[in-house]
Amino acid sequence: MSKRGEMGISTMLIMIAFIVIAGAIAALMIWSANSLEQEAFKNEQKAEQFVTGSLQLVDIYSMYQEDNTLRNVSMTMKLLVDCEGCGFSDMTISITSDQATASLNYRGQGHTHDHSVDGFYTKGFESYPVPSTVGEDIDGDNVSETISADVNGLVSIDLSNDADIVLGNCSAGTFIDQLSINSYITSVSGTCSGNTVTNVEYEMIQKGGYYVTEYLKQSNPRAVEGKFNKGDIINIMFEMPYNMGEEETATISLIPKSGIAQTMMFTTPQTASIGRASLSHY
Repeated sequence: MSKRGEMGISTMLIMIAFIVIAGAIAALMIWSANSLEQEAFKNEQKAEQFVTGSLQLVDIYSMYQEDNTLRNVSMTMKLLVDCEGCGFSDMTISITSDQATASLNYRGQGHTHDHSVDGFYTKGFESYPVPSTVGEDIDGDNVSETISADVNGLVSIDLSNDADIVLGNCSAGTFIDQLSINSYITSVSGTCSGNTVTNVEYEMIQKGGYYVTEYLKQSNPRAVEGKFNKGDIINIMFEMPYNMGEEETATISLIPKSGIAQTMMFTTPQTASIGRASLSHY
């Protein structure tokens, strides 16, 4: 065989070797990418499932309102084990009872810890004096609405991002329902003093809103709001969609984006009182 032929075979073998090596490297890179993607997906699922499975209910309570009913609820929860990246951003709270159901989303970072448009609220059965500021964002623009009466005594909810909703007026001490066609409210009633509406009650069509969280004990002070670590104790605050009376029961479900929901029931006290009300849970 000539030298030229030998060189050609050597060159071909080197090229084949390069092709084999390149193919092996490409296969390794594809395998690594798939493995990382699968691992990330597993970690994401684990974190989402971990949110509910590792939260222990420590306490659940409310505060009596002036009419001896309960509305705003606080659940104190403790994280039992470590969970990197666990948080509330993908968890909803479902409220179920004989009177109403509602689904609440996490408010997100920068929220306040009170019942307000910037804090927690639930659209449901509402009652407000006239005039007043509504504690819920009705038309979806994150701005509080107002309830007012015109010079003729006709009461309306003044929406900031939609047409005002006419509710009604009073005639000789009787409330006259004049609810205008709208996408938010399904029924209304009122309390009168002569020809003046002093209070209105109405029911929202869509019952939903937001819950917020607050650290009571934080094992990592630099943790991102809404995330938590082993040993953290957190208050979850939300509003029921209606005023609860004596011996009423509701079911609360913490539902992650994927995984198993954690469900608990609570019952209001047998006798109404004032101040703090501890809710029996099971």
